[in-house]
Amino acid sequence: MCRRVGGPGIQGINIHAALVRQYGFGGSYSAVERLIRQIRAAAPPRVTSRLTFAPGEAAQVDFGAGPLLADPLGSEGDDFVALARREVGW
Repeated sequence: MCRRVGGPGIQGINIHAALVRQYGFGGSYSAVERLIRQIRAAAPPRVTSRLTFAPGEAAQVDFGAGPLLADPLGSEGDDFVALARREVGW
């Protein structure tokens, strides 16, 4: 039962209560919490989408805003940062 309901969004207290109510479980809440932690740690992370490219076939660009810096000419403004990365296959 813990494998079925041990997913995200399900609280351990509710699992423990269901085990007691439906199966007469006599163990402690701490025992249920330990089991849930083990099950969740063993589960592979959920991947929403996996992208695969051959080396040199794709590039990645990240945008961000930098801190306020004083311009040598006296004006202030937000600096804009762009980082580009390209995987090159040899």
